[in-house]
Order: sequence, then structure tokens, then C-alpha cells
Amino acid sequence: MACDYQYYKDPNSYYPMLYCSIDNKRCLYSKRCELEKRFISLDNTKECYKYNMKKIKNIPEGSFYVVNKRPSRNGFYVYVEIDGKNVKLNIEDKDFNQDYVYLKKTDIGYEVSKVPFAIEIVEEKPIESKKKTVTRKKKISSEKTN
Repeated sequence: MACDYQYYKDPNSYYPMLYCSIDNKRCLYSKRCELEKRFISLDNTKECYKYNMKKIKNIPEGSFYVVNKRPSRNGFYVYVEIDGKNVKLNIEDKDFNQDYVYLKKTDIGYEVSKVPFAIEIVEEKPIESKKKTVTRKKKISSEKTN
């Protein structure tokens, strides 16, 4: 089967149908095959809305979904959705096969990586303030009243 989420509920029945394990409904991308005497996959997972939404939900936190990719001389051009806009970026890796990338904003654009960027942790020590002790003296009047 082409899709990871396709399955047969009852494989021994007459012309068993393909179902989607995402929502347990009939697979929309299946057809009846007279030779195999069951429903088979159409191999159109790129068009399946359920498959694509599941793939988007499963990307790691902090990464961006690759909407489309195409080969370039150095690697791949990847189209990433950033703030509702598709941005074309170049990743210099001939073996790129992920559905997501990590981005780091720079002065001239974005730096692209297949793995998360290292985060620099800067420790700030609290400034110790010197507390001034203020002593107040009370004036006692020395006048006598007769």
C-alpha cells in the first residue's frame, strides 16, 4: 500500500475496502480491482488532505513545514511557509528528504538547517545591591515645664 494509514477492516470479505486509520472512514484514494478482487490504493498520497494535515501536525516543535521542494545545483530549493507567506530558500544538501526545516533569522534573510540550531545560554548574575542602613535618631526635648 502506498499510504501508511491505509488498512483493510475485514481482509477476508468479498472485495474488502480500504480504510483510513486517521479517521476510520473509507479511503478516498482507492479503487476496485477485478484482478485482485479487492480495493487497491491509487498512490495519490500527495493529494490526500487527511494525510497532509497529519504530516504537518507531526513536525517537531520549532521547525517549519516544507510546502514544496525542487532540486537545484547545490541541493534543493525549499518553499517554507512563514507568517502566511511562502518563502523560497536554498538548502545545500543533495540528500534532503525531510518535511520540515529549522530556520534562524539573520540580517540578510534566513539560515536553513536540517537539524536544530545550538542555543547559546547566557547566564546573568544578579547584581547585589548594597543596602544602606539608615538610623534615625529621635530628638528628646530637654525643656522642663513648671
